Amino acid sequence: MCIRTTHNMFFRVVSSYFKAGNEPQVHSPTSEEGFSSIKSAISNHYHILEEIAAEFKCNSPPSTAAVHSNPIILCLGNHSSGKSSFINFLLGQEIQKSSAAPLDDSFTLFTYGKPYSKHQNFVEQSGEGLALNKNLPFHSLSNVQGGKFLHRVKLKYVEEKKLEEIMLVDSPGMIDATQSRDYDFSSAIQWFSERADLILFFFDPEKPGTSAESLATFSQLLNKADHKLVVVLNKVDSFESVNDFARTYGTLCWNLAKVISFKDMPMIYTTHLPTHSGLPKFENALSDLQNKIIAAPARHVDTLITDFEKYTGRLLMHCRVASHIRSHVATTWWKTSLWILFFTIMLIFLSLYATGGEFSAYSLLSCFIGFSLLCSVPSFLTRKEEQRALEQIETHFCAEYFSELRENRQSVLKTWEAVKSELEGSLKQWGVFSIP
Repeated sequence: MCIRTTHNMFFRVVSSYFKAGNEPQVHSPTSEEGFSSIKSAISNHYHILEEIAAEFKCNSPPSTAAVHSNPIILCLGNHSSGKSSFINFLLGQEIQKSSAAPLDDSFTLFTYGKPYSKHQNFVEQSGEGLALNKNLPFHSLSNVQGGKFLHRVKLKYVEEKKLEEIMLVDSPGMIDATQSRDYDFSSAIQWFSERADLILFFFDPEKPGTSAESLATFSQLLNKADHKLVVVLNKVDSFESVNDFARTYGTLCWNLAKVISFKDMPMIYTTHLPTHSGLPKFENALSDLQNKIIAAPARHVDTLITDFEKYTGRLLMHCRVASHIRSHVATTWWKTSLWILFFTIMLIFLSLYATGGEFSAYSLLSCFIGFSLLCSVPSFLTRKEEQRALEQIETHFCAEYFSELRENRQSVLKTWEAVKSELEGSLKQWGVFSIP
Protein backbone atom coordinates (compact mmCIF):
# COMPACT_ATOMS: atom_id res chain seq x y z
CA MET A 1 0.00 0.00 0.00
CA CYS A 2 1.12 3.58 -0.74
CA ILE A 3 1.05 4.48 2.99
CA ARG A 4 3.55 1.76 3.87
CA THR A 5 5.76 2.80 0.93
CA THR A 6 5.74 6.45 2.05
CA HIS A 7 6.48 5.43 5.66
CA ASN A 8 9.44 3.26 4.59
CA MET A 9 10.81 5.89 2.19
CA PHE A 10 10.81 8.53 4.92
CA PHE A 11 12.62 6.38 7.47
CA ARG A 12 15.23 5.47 4.84
CA VAL A 13 15.89 9.21 4.45
CA VAL A 14 16.29 9.65 8.23
CA SER A 15 18.40 6.54 8.77
CA SER A 16 20.70 7.35 5.83
CA TYR A 17 21.36 10.79 7.33
CA PHE A 18 22.41 9.40 10.70
CA LYS A 19 24.36 6.48 9.18
CA ALA A 20 26.47 9.05 7.37
CA GLY A 21 27.89 10.04 10.76
CA ASN A 22 25.73 13.12 11.23
CA GLU A 23 24.81 12.54 14.85
CA PRO A 24 23.30 15.93 15.74
CA GLN A 25 24.76 18.25 18.33
CA VAL A 26 22.47 21.04 19.49
CA HIS A 27 23.34 24.46 18.02
CA SER A 28 25.95 23.08 15.62
CA PRO A 29 25.71 23.86 11.87
CA THR A 30 25.54 20.13 11.17
CA SER A 31 22.55 19.65 13.44
CA GLU A 32 20.70 22.65 12.01
CA GLU A 33 21.24 21.34 8.47
CA GLY A 34 20.22 17.84 9.52
CA PHE A 35 17.11 19.02 11.38
CA SER A 36 16.10 21.08 8.35
CA SER A 37 16.49 18.12 5.98
CA ILE A 38 14.45 15.86 8.26
CA LYS A 39 11.70 18.49 8.55
CA SER A 40 11.62 18.86 4.75
CA ALA A 41 11.37 15.07 4.37
CA ILE A 42 8.49 14.93 6.87
CA SER A 43 6.68 17.79 5.12
CA ASN A 44 7.10 16.21 1.66
CA HIS A 45 5.83 12.82 2.80
CA TYR A 46 2.90 14.41 4.62
CA HIS A 47 1.84 15.93 1.27
CA ILE A 48 1.65 12.40 -0.17
CA LEU A 49 -0.35 11.10 2.78
CA GLU A 50 -2.70 14.10 2.66
CA GLU A 51 -4.22 12.87 -0.63
CA ILE A 52 -4.78 9.40 0.83
CA ALA A 53 -6.31 10.87 4.01
CA ALA A 54 -8.74 12.97 1.94
CA GLU A 55 -9.70 9.97 -0.18
CA PHE A 56 -10.42 7.80 2.87
CA LYS A 57 -12.11 10.65 4.83
CA CYS A 58 -9.43 10.62 7.53
CA ASN A 59 -8.01 13.54 9.51
CA SER A 60 -5.42 15.51 7.54
CA PRO A 61 -1.76 15.30 8.59
CA PRO A 62 -0.11 18.25 10.38
CA SER A 63 0.38 21.35 8.25
CA THR A 64 3.72 22.55 6.88
CA ALA A 65 3.62 25.31 9.51
CA ALA A 66 3.36 22.68 12.27
CA VAL A 67 6.35 20.76 10.90
CA HIS A 68 8.59 23.81 10.46
CA SER A 69 7.50 25.63 13.62
CA ASN A 70 9.72 26.11 16.65
CA PRO A 71 9.50 23.59 19.51
CA ILE A 72 6.75 24.36 22.02
CA ILE A 73 7.54 24.52 25.75
CA LEU A 74 4.41 24.37 27.91
CA CYS A 75 4.53 25.75 31.47
CA LEU A 76 1.94 24.31 33.87
CA GLY A 77 1.46 24.59 37.62
CA ASN A 78 -0.48 26.05 40.53
CA HIS A 79 -1.02 29.77 40.74
CA SER A 80 1.91 31.53 42.43
CA SER A 81 4.23 28.61 41.58
CA GLY A 82 6.52 30.96 39.61
CA LYS A 83 5.62 30.08 36.00
CA SER A 84 5.31 33.68 34.84
CA SER A 85 8.38 34.76 36.83
CA PHE A 86 10.39 31.96 35.24
CA ILE A 87 9.29 33.06 31.76
CA ASN A 88 10.25 36.67 32.58
CA PHE A 89 13.64 35.37 33.73
CA LEU A 90 14.16 33.44 30.48
CA LEU A 91 13.16 36.42 28.35
CA GLY A 92 15.22 38.85 30.42
CA GLN A 93 12.35 41.34 30.82
CA GLU A 94 9.03 41.76 32.60
CA ILE A 95 6.54 40.54 29.99
CA GLN A 96 4.14 38.58 32.19
CA LYS A 97 2.54 39.95 35.34
CA SER A 98 3.12 37.78 38.39
CA SER A 99 1.31 37.66 41.72
CA ALA A 100 0.51 35.36 44.61
CA ALA A 101 -3.16 35.46 43.57
CA PRO A 102 -4.54 34.33 40.15
CA LEU A 103 -4.33 37.26 37.73
CA ASP A 104 -5.28 35.81 34.36
CA ASP A 105 -7.36 32.89 33.15
CA SER A 106 -5.80 32.82 29.67
CA PHE A 107 -3.12 30.84 27.89
CA THR A 108 -0.36 33.17 26.71
CA LEU A 109 2.00 32.16 23.91
CA PHE A 110 5.37 33.80 23.26
CA THR A 111 7.19 33.82 19.93
CA TYR A 112 9.77 36.01 18.24
CA GLY A 113 8.66 39.29 16.72
CA LYS A 114 9.57 42.95 16.67
CA PRO A 115 7.36 45.55 18.40
CA TYR A 116 5.95 48.49 16.45
CA SER A 117 7.93 51.03 18.47
CA LYS A 118 10.78 51.23 20.98
CA HIS A 119 8.28 52.01 23.75
CA GLN A 120 6.69 48.56 23.45
CA ASN A 121 8.05 45.35 24.93
CA PHE A 122 5.77 43.14 22.86
CA VAL A 123 2.95 43.02 20.30
CA GLU A 124 -0.18 41.09 21.29
CA GLN A 125 -2.47 39.07 19.03
CA SER A 126 -5.87 37.64 19.93
CA GLY A 127 -6.76 33.95 19.84
CA GLU A 128 -8.97 34.47 16.79
CA GLY A 129 -6.08 36.04 14.89
CA LEU A 130 -3.72 33.31 16.08
CA ALA A 131 -5.97 30.58 14.67
CA LEU A 132 -6.05 32.33 11.28
CA ASN A 133 -2.26 32.78 11.14
CA LYS A 134 -1.07 30.23 8.55
CA ASN A 135 2.56 30.66 9.59
CA LEU A 136 1.89 29.21 13.05
CA PRO A 137 0.69 25.68 13.95
CA PHE A 138 -2.43 26.76 15.85
CA HIS A 139 -5.16 26.59 13.22
CA SER A 140 -6.85 23.63 14.96
CA LEU A 141 -7.29 25.73 18.11
CA SER A 142 -10.56 26.85 16.52
CA ASN A 143 -11.83 23.26 16.95
CA VAL A 144 -11.30 23.23 20.73
CA GLN A 145 -14.73 23.47 22.34
CA GLY A 146 -16.23 24.68 19.08
CA GLY A 147 -14.06 27.80 18.98
CA LYS A 148 -15.29 29.06 22.38
CA PHE A 149 -11.82 28.65 23.82
CA LEU A 150 -10.19 31.18 21.47
CA HIS A 151 -11.08 34.18 23.64
CA ARG A 152 -8.89 32.63 26.36
CA VAL A 153 -5.76 32.51 24.18
CA LYS A 154 -3.37 35.28 23.20
CA LEU A 155 0.00 35.50 21.49
CA LYS A 156 2.78 37.92 22.37
CA TYR A 157 5.52 38.73 19.87
CA VAL A 158 8.70 39.55 21.82
CA GLU A 159 12.05 40.61 20.37
CA GLU A 160 14.18 38.14 22.30
CA LYS A 161 16.84 35.95 20.68
CA LYS A 162 15.82 32.81 22.61
CA LEU A 163 12.39 32.95 20.97
CA GLU A 164 13.94 32.55 17.54
CA GLU A 165 14.37 28.86 18.39
CA ILE A 166 11.58 28.08 20.88
CA MET A 167 7.98 29.02 21.62
CA LEU A 168 6.77 29.37 25.22
CA VAL A 169 3.25 28.81 26.54
CA ASP A 170 2.22 30.20 29.93
CA SER A 171 -0.94 28.58 31.30
CA PRO A 172 -3.41 29.79 33.96
CA GLY A 173 -2.56 28.77 37.50
CA MET A 174 -4.33 25.59 38.55
CA ILE A 175 -7.06 25.95 41.15
CA ASP A 176 -9.19 23.85 43.50
CA ALA A 177 -12.40 22.09 42.55
CA THR A 178 -14.50 24.61 44.48
CA GLN A 179 -13.61 27.27 41.88
CA SER A 180 -14.75 27.22 38.26
CA ARG A 181 -13.83 28.47 34.77
CA ASP A 182 -15.94 29.48 31.79
CA TYR A 183 -14.24 26.88 29.54
CA ASP A 184 -13.10 23.26 29.70
CA PHE A 185 -9.63 23.57 31.20
CA SER A 186 -8.82 19.86 30.75
CA SER A 187 -9.49 19.97 26.99
CA ALA A 188 -7.25 23.01 26.65
CA ILE A 189 -4.41 21.37 28.61
CA GLN A 190 -4.75 18.21 26.54
CA TRP A 191 -4.57 20.16 23.26
CA PHE A 192 -1.37 21.97 24.26
CA SER A 193 0.27 18.98 25.96
CA GLU A 194 -0.17 16.81 22.84
CA ARG A 195 1.67 19.40 20.76
CA ALA A 196 4.31 20.43 23.30
CA ASP A 197 7.87 19.16 22.99
CA LEU A 198 8.66 19.89 26.64
CA ILE A 199 6.26 20.28 29.59
CA LEU A 200 7.47 22.09 32.69
CA PHE A 201 5.18 21.47 35.67
CA PHE A 202 5.84 23.96 38.47
CA PHE A 203 5.07 23.41 42.15
CA ASP A 204 5.71 25.81 44.99
CA PRO A 205 6.34 25.25 48.73
CA GLU A 206 2.86 26.51 49.66
CA LYS A 207 0.89 23.92 47.64
CA PRO A 208 3.15 21.02 46.64
CA GLY A 209 0.72 19.18 44.34
CA THR A 210 -2.43 19.61 46.40
CA SER A 211 -4.75 21.60 44.11
CA ALA A 212 -7.52 19.57 42.48
CA GLU A 213 -6.67 20.61 38.92
CA SER A 214 -2.98 19.76 39.25
CA LEU A 215 -3.72 16.26 40.57
CA ALA A 216 -6.38 15.70 37.88
CA THR A 217 -3.98 16.88 35.17
CA PHE A 218 -1.36 14.34 36.25
CA SER A 219 -3.78 11.45 36.62
CA GLN A 220 -5.84 12.02 33.45
CA LEU A 221 -3.76 13.98 30.92
CA LEU A 222 -0.02 13.62 31.50
CA ASN A 223 0.35 9.92 32.24
CA LYS A 224 1.30 9.28 28.60
CA ALA A 225 3.63 12.29 28.40
CA ASP A 226 6.30 11.16 30.87
CA HIS A 227 8.99 11.32 28.14
CA LYS A 228 8.62 15.10 27.86
CA LEU A 229 7.51 16.00 31.40
CA VAL A 230 9.81 17.90 33.79
CA VAL A 231 8.66 18.46 37.39
CA VAL A 232 9.95 21.65 39.03
CA LEU A 233 9.76 22.45 42.75
CA ASN A 234 10.26 26.18 42.54
CA LYS A 235 11.01 28.93 45.07
CA VAL A 236 13.26 26.72 47.20
CA ASP A 237 15.01 29.87 48.44
CA SER A 238 11.91 30.54 50.57
CA PHE A 239 12.70 27.65 52.93
CA GLU A 240 14.12 28.67 56.27
CA SER A 241 15.69 25.30 57.02
CA VAL A 242 16.61 21.98 55.44
CA ASN A 243 13.87 20.34 57.51
CA ASP A 244 11.23 22.55 55.86
CA PHE A 245 12.59 21.67 52.43
CA ALA A 246 12.65 17.92 53.20
CA ARG A 247 9.08 18.02 54.51
CA THR A 248 7.76 19.82 51.41
CA TYR A 249 9.77 17.64 49.01
CA GLY A 250 8.39 14.51 50.68
CA THR A 251 4.83 15.85 50.50
CA LEU A 252 5.19 16.52 46.78
CA CYS A 253 6.55 13.02 46.13
CA TRP A 254 3.71 11.53 48.18
CA ASN A 255 1.05 13.44 46.23
CA LEU A 256 2.59 12.60 42.86
CA ALA A 257 2.91 8.91 43.72
CA LYS A 258 -0.88 8.72 44.15
CA VAL A 259 -1.70 10.04 40.67
CA ILE A 260 1.10 9.06 38.26
CA SER A 261 1.34 5.68 36.55
CA PHE A 262 5.05 5.88 35.72
CA LYS A 263 7.24 3.05 36.89
CA ASP A 264 9.69 5.46 38.54
CA MET A 265 9.19 8.83 40.19
CA PRO A 266 10.20 11.56 37.70
CA MET A 267 13.21 13.68 38.56
CA ILE A 268 12.22 16.83 40.46
CA TYR A 269 14.23 19.95 39.69
CA THR A 270 14.55 22.01 42.88
CA THR A 271 15.10 25.55 41.67
CA HIS A 272 14.78 29.21 42.45
CA LEU A 273 15.39 32.34 40.42
CA PRO A 274 18.75 34.06 41.02
CA THR A 275 18.77 36.13 44.21
CA HIS A 276 21.42 38.11 46.07
CA SER A 277 21.37 35.63 48.94
CA GLY A 278 21.81 32.66 46.63
CA LEU A 279 21.64 28.95 47.43
CA PRO A 280 24.65 27.30 45.78
CA LYS A 281 23.29 23.77 46.21
CA PHE A 282 20.27 24.57 44.02
CA GLU A 283 21.97 26.69 41.35
CA ASN A 284 22.89 23.62 39.29
CA ALA A 285 19.23 22.59 39.03
CA LEU A 286 18.31 25.92 37.43
CA SER A 287 21.20 25.54 34.99
CA ASP A 288 20.09 21.99 34.14
CA LEU A 289 16.56 23.22 33.56
CA GLN A 290 17.81 25.90 31.17
CA ASN A 291 19.85 23.26 29.31
CA LYS A 292 16.66 21.23 28.88
CA ILE A 293 15.08 24.24 27.21
CA ILE A 294 18.15 24.87 25.02
CA ALA A 295 17.98 21.24 23.83
CA ALA A 296 14.34 21.66 22.77
CA PRO A 297 15.11 21.89 19.00
CA ALA A 298 16.64 18.40 19.04
CA ARG A 299 13.68 17.13 21.06
CA HIS A 300 11.35 18.77 18.51
CA VAL A 301 12.81 16.66 15.70
CA ASP A 302 12.34 13.52 17.81
CA THR A 303 8.72 14.56 18.38
CA LEU A 304 8.15 15.14 14.64
CA ILE A 305 9.56 11.71 13.75
CA THR A 306 7.47 10.02 16.44
CA ASP A 307 4.34 11.88 15.36
CA PHE A 308 4.96 10.94 11.72
CA GLU A 309 5.23 7.27 12.63
CA LYS A 310 2.07 7.47 14.76
CA TYR A 311 0.14 9.24 12.01
CA THR A 312 1.13 6.77 9.27
CA GLY A 313 0.22 3.87 11.56
CA ARG A 314 -3.18 5.37 12.35
CA LEU A 315 -3.88 6.29 8.73
CA LEU A 316 -2.95 2.78 7.58
CA MET A 317 -5.28 1.24 10.19
CA HIS A 318 -8.09 3.66 9.26
CA CYS A 319 -7.76 2.71 5.58
CA ARG A 320 -7.50 -1.03 6.15
CA VAL A 321 -10.49 -1.32 8.50
CA ALA A 322 -12.59 1.06 6.38
CA SER A 323 -11.77 -0.96 3.23
CA HIS A 324 -12.62 -4.19 5.04
CA ILE A 325 -16.02 -2.82 6.08
CA ARG A 326 -16.71 -1.48 2.58
CA SER A 327 -15.78 -4.82 1.03
CA HIS A 328 -18.08 -6.63 3.46
CA VAL A 329 -21.05 -4.33 2.76
CA ALA A 330 -20.42 -4.38 -1.00
CA THR A 331 -20.41 -8.19 -0.94
CA THR A 332 -23.86 -8.09 0.68
CA TRP A 333 -25.10 -5.78 -2.09
CA TRP A 334 -23.75 -8.00 -4.87
CA LYS A 335 -25.07 -11.21 -3.32
CA THR A 336 -28.55 -9.73 -2.84
CA SER A 337 -28.60 -8.29 -6.38
CA LEU A 338 -27.54 -11.60 -7.92
CA TRP A 339 -30.17 -13.55 -6.00
CA ILE A 340 -32.91 -11.11 -7.07
CA LEU A 341 -31.69 -11.25 -10.67
CA PHE A 342 -31.77 -15.05 -10.54
CA PHE A 343 -35.29 -14.93 -9.02
CA THR A 344 -36.48 -12.54 -11.78
CA ILE A 345 -35.09 -14.72 -14.57
CA MET A 346 -36.76 -17.78 -13.04
CA LEU A 347 -40.10 -15.93 -12.90
CA ILE A 348 -39.79 -14.96 -16.54
CA PHE A 349 -38.95 -18.52 -17.57
CA LEU A 350 -41.87 -19.88 -15.56
CA SER A 351 -44.26 -17.36 -17.11
CA LEU A 352 -42.97 -18.25 -20.60
CA TYR A 353 -43.30 -21.95 -19.82
CA ALA A 354 -46.87 -21.46 -18.56
CA THR A 355 -47.88 -19.57 -21.73
CA GLY A 356 -46.18 -21.94 -24.12
CA GLY A 357 -43.26 -19.66 -24.86
CA GLU A 358 -45.30 -16.54 -25.62
CA PHE A 359 -44.37 -13.22 -24.00
CA SER A 360 -47.54 -12.41 -22.07
CA ALA A 361 -48.75 -10.05 -19.34
CA TYR A 362 -47.34 -12.51 -16.79
CA SER A 363 -43.90 -12.06 -18.31
CA LEU A 364 -44.20 -8.29 -18.12
CA LEU A 365 -45.38 -8.54 -14.51
CA SER A 366 -42.41 -10.77 -13.68
CA CYS A 367 -40.04 -8.21 -15.23
CA PHE A 368 -41.69 -5.38 -13.30
CA ILE A 369 -41.52 -7.26 -9.97
CA GLY A 370 -37.88 -8.22 -10.55
CA PHE A 371 -36.90 -4.69 -11.54
CA SER A 372 -38.67 -3.22 -8.48
CA LEU A 373 -36.97 -5.70 -6.16
CA LEU A 374 -33.61 -5.04 -7.78
CA CYS A 375 -34.00 -1.29 -7.23
CA SER A 376 -35.16 -1.41 -3.60
CA VAL A 377 -34.14 -4.58 -1.76
CA PRO A 378 -30.32 -4.45 -2.24
CA SER A 379 -30.21 -0.80 -1.17
CA PHE A 380 -32.41 -1.51 1.86
CA LEU A 381 -30.39 -4.54 2.95
CA THR A 382 -27.13 -2.68 2.31
CA ARG A 383 -28.20 0.16 4.61
CA LYS A 384 -29.09 -2.39 7.28
CA GLU A 385 -25.75 -4.14 6.79
CA GLU A 386 -23.96 -0.78 6.94
CA GLN A 387 -25.57 -0.03 10.31
CA ARG A 388 -24.72 -3.52 11.55
CA ALA A 389 -21.12 -3.12 10.40
CA LEU A 390 -20.76 0.11 12.38
CA GLU A 391 -22.21 -1.60 15.45
CA GLN A 392 -19.75 -4.48 14.97
CA ILE A 393 -16.76 -2.36 14.01
CA GLU A 394 -14.63 -4.15 16.62
CA THR A 395 -15.31 -7.46 14.84
CA HIS A 396 -14.17 -6.04 11.49
CA PHE A 397 -11.04 -4.63 13.12
CA CYS A 398 -10.18 -8.02 14.67
CA ALA A 399 -10.78 -9.79 11.35
CA GLU A 400 -8.53 -7.39 9.43
CA TYR A 401 -5.77 -7.34 12.06
CA PHE A 402 -5.98 -10.99 13.14
CA SER A 403 -2.31 -11.83 12.52
CA GLU A 404 -1.00 -8.50 13.91
CA LEU A 405 -3.02 -8.95 17.11
CA ARG A 406 -1.37 -12.31 17.68
CA GLU A 407 2.13 -10.85 17.27
CA ASN A 408 1.89 -7.42 18.93
CA ARG A 409 -1.50 -7.13 20.59
CA GLN A 410 -0.80 -4.22 22.97
CA SER A 411 0.67 -1.89 20.33
CA VAL A 412 -2.10 -2.62 17.80
CA LEU A 413 -4.86 -2.08 20.37
CA LYS A 414 -3.28 1.21 21.44
CA THR A 415 -3.38 2.46 17.83
CA TRP A 416 -6.95 1.18 17.42
CA GLU A 417 -8.02 3.12 20.52
CA ALA A 418 -6.89 6.32 18.78
CA VAL A 419 -8.45 5.40 15.41
CA LYS A 420 -11.82 3.87 16.37
CA SER A 421 -13.88 6.97 17.24
CA GLU A 422 -12.58 8.93 14.22
CA LEU A 423 -13.34 6.03 11.86
CA GLU A 424 -16.85 5.59 13.27
CA GLY A 425 -17.57 9.29 12.87
CA SER A 426 -16.21 9.32 9.32
CA LEU A 427 -18.29 6.31 8.20
CA LYS A 428 -21.44 7.71 9.81
CA GLN A 429 -20.97 11.10 8.18
CA TRP A 430 -19.86 10.04 4.69
CA GLY A 431 -21.15 6.49 4.40
CA VAL A 432 -19.33 3.22 3.74
CA PHE A 433 -19.39 3.62 -0.05
CA SER A 434 -17.47 6.90 0.15
CA ILE A 435 -14.40 4.71 0.80
CA PRO A 436 -12.56 3.81 -2.43
